[in-house]
Amino acid sequence: MTAEVAVINKSAVAIASDSAVTIELIDSSGRINDKIYNTANKLFSLSKYAPIGIMVYNTMELGGVPWETIIKEYRKHIVDTKFDHLEQYADNFFDYLCGNTNLFPEKQIQNVLLKAIVRYFVSISATIKSNRTAKQIFDKEIAALDKLEYAESFSESNIQLPQEYISQIDAAANMVFKKSLIRNLKTKYRKLATLAIIKEEQLSGYTGVVITGFGERDVFPKLIEYKTDLILLNKVRKKKIKEYIPEGFDAGKVLSFAQEDITRTILDGINPSYAQAILNSAVRFIANLPDKIIDDIVELDAAKKGLYKKSATLASMDAIKEFFLRMDKERVEKHTFQIENAIQMMPFSELAEIAELFIKLTQVRRRLSPDSETVGGPIDVAVISKADGFVWIKRKFYFDKNLNYSFYGNYFDATN
Repeated sequence: MTAEVAVINKSAVAIASDSAVTIELIDSSGRINDKIYNTANKLFSLSKYAPIGIMVYNTMELGGVPWETIIKEYRKHIVDTKFDHLEQYADNFFDYLCGNTNLFPEKQIQNVLLKAIVRYFVSISATIKSNRTAKQIFDKEIAALDKLEYAESFSESNIQLPQEYISQIDAAANMVFKKSLIRNLKTKYRKLATLAIIKEEQLSGYTGVVITGFGERDVFPKLIEYKTDLILLNKVRKKKIKEYIPEGFDAGKVLSFAQEDITRTILDGINPSYAQAILNSAVRFIANLPDKIIDDIVELDAAKKGLYKKSATLASMDAIKEFFLRMDKERVEKHTFQIENAIQMMPFSELAEIAELFIKLTQVRRRLSPDSETVGGPIDVAVISKADGFVWIKRKFYFDKNLNYSFYGNYFDATN
């Protein structure tokens, strides 16, 4: 995992990322093991000439190719081409990936598909104890996927996958399930895997992609977040998650990606998991309160007790709904609004400092946790503005800058 933040107002957007990355290693039996490195690059300029930045989180590859390679190959492809709006940069970037056999040869796509299906089958395998339960679970999963929309760019016409892809599904099933568990269920697990690929099911090995900055005609910076997980059938499986433009009263914002809990704690004044626990406990407690009180009133018969319970439960639920609406209003007015109102007028340097601070606080919290430190390493920070373009504030290097002057001299060479 990782932590990434964008602090944005009408003048600029500051983006910051840690350097931790968790690599999934799958052994021959389908077991998944995690390894954490603290030197990954996850924040880049998307163009050498335009004020556009990109951050990636979660899985650091697409189609078996490191995102750093993909982004830098795209920079060579786009050269000094510029677009009017940020959305056009995003569309052009994903269009470049579609059908790109140089980056994504077919054999490599099939290998990545195998790993994706293995992960998916592993996620549903724990409760499969027999051939009968396997059939029940496959049917349940198929029914759930049937209700979903098709993934962007996919349709019913893709339900018949090429034989090469079917072979990868069979291989994944044989790796994950015992043969006795999937006996006579080949048609079902094939359909299940196919639907998982072409429907909006988010496979576990996804990458979050955040593209932000200015098009030539954009007055204010914009930000778009996507999730993508596979390249196949000359298409990129992706979904737009959010889009933000600072305008009107909502002209300053802190947006966090991947691990968001610490950012939300600062913005909301309460940890989101704790807030959810309070809500759940309050609802359970108040829902049971009418029964406990009314059952003890011996003067009432069963019919009247039922009527009073129903009326009291409805009134209790209305009361707790009103309570949390008021608390939510308090949260926005006393915490979130005040912070984001200050961000509206911040100069570039302050935006960068705040973005870095949110990452540092997340690092500290993970260090104090008994769990794995999935946020760590050097913090990269950049500011993107209309006037100055993409400017690095902090950037890590794996080499000594004083020994590599050619690196800077070659940067604007169109062939690099």
